[in-house]
Amino acid sequence: MLIDRDQLMKTLVVVGLASVYALVFRLPHQRAVEAKQKQIASHQQQITNHRVKAAQSAAQHASVSSFKSLFETAIPASAELGPLLVQLSEDLNKAGVTDQQLHAQPVVEGQDYSRIPLKLHFRGATNALFDLLRGIESHGRVIRIERITVKGSPTDPAKPIQIDVELSTFFGALAGGAS
Repeated sequence: MLIDRDQLMKTLVVVGLASVYALVFRLPHQRAVEAKQKQIASHQQQITNHRVKAAQSAAQHASVSSFKSLFETAIPASAELGPLLVQLSEDLNKAGVTDQQLHAQPVVEGQDYSRIPLKLHFRGATNALFDLLRGIESHGRVIRIERITVKGSPTDPAKPIQIDVELSTFFGALAGGAS
């Protein structure tokens, strides 16, 4: 079986055209497609990284918001004492004390925060003092006990003792300034 010269030429022309097509049209476009696929993979990785960072940022935002809320409770932006005085009065009533007096002193201004001194005076058993201190510790607001003075005999339960407590609470720009 011999192949005609004409058929051989046609076959060579078809193979040549196919090669030219592959070299001229197909191969450069294939390289461009591969480059675009690499670019797409790179962008997808960047998107994944950004999503992870966004999730981390959202978690940090939630954590900061939670901390800010706790901080604003502990050191409010305003000098409002109403809720604190109500809590202290309830603590004193629970402790079963008598002759209770609560006096707010003038505000002591500071650069970042201000201090409100308070004086408590009451009569009661030694346990009443401990009950009051436990109540103060459970408040959400920052309260610093400056001084406790006890007059009377703490060992004689029949006689009530006179207790004076000096404490301070705080408010300031620290709580209101961070948004």
